[in-house]
Amino acid sequence: MNWSTLIASALTILFVLGLVVYRLLWAGSQAASAAGLGRLPKLPKSWRRWLFGEHNNPSA
Repeated sequence: MNWSTLIASALTILFVLGLVVYRLLWAGSQAASAAGLGRLPKLPKSWRRWLFGEHNNPSA
């Protein structure tokens, strides 16, 4: 293998990993917005609190 092949392989891997991370972040934001709008009614309250970073103490 020469250097150009190694660089091309590394760039391809970085590109694919970037796309995977982007899609995971996109899916997470879609799930958060659906939960915030009440489109996931069976989502447990504890999961909703965790998703939005709320504390377990409701009196605060």
